[in-house]
Amino acid sequence: AKEALGLLRALDDRVAVAEVYRVVAEGCVLHNDTRRAARMVNQAKAIHTERGDRKKEAQCVHRLGQIDLQSGAFDKGIATLSTAQGLFKEARDFKGEASVLNTLKEFHLKRGQLAQAVEASQRMVTLYHHAGDAKLEGSSLVTLAELLIEQDQVALAQKVGQAALQVS
Repeated sequence: AKEALGLLRALDDRVAVAEVYRVVAEGCVLHNDTRRAARMVNQAKAIHTERGDRKKEAQCVHRLGQIDLQSGAFDKGIATLSTAQGLFKEARDFKGEASVLNTLKEFHLKRGQLAQAVEASQRMVTLYHHAGDAKLEGSSLVTLAELLIEQDQVALAQKVGQAALQVS
């Protein structure tokens, strides 16, 4: 990786350098070296920020939030994910915003926080609705209905399920 970075720097290919940082970061995550992974993602983020690529910057911030959650820095991770969501919104990338909400939903589910998972799921439905993506809105409604059933809110889950049928 160091040799590749040196070569790409010599060629002045900043995008490729950022991609190498991202790949190295994923390797670090696999080996639970979250500190080094965060360093690598931050370096990639700096390149995308410098280039003015909001979408790639948002992707890096999203990954940083995931790394924070994996390392146990939950408050920091949630704050970082909020920043990522804002960057995706600035970039007009509703699917990126939804990926952040999905990360939050999954995080809350793993911690047994169903109410927060339902909230993230509701926000995904709203996001897809406003974006005009009926297919993703419908699948998000189904997911929301499943979460509501887990919370023993069967009547509400049935209404949400009916809405999913109407949207899809």
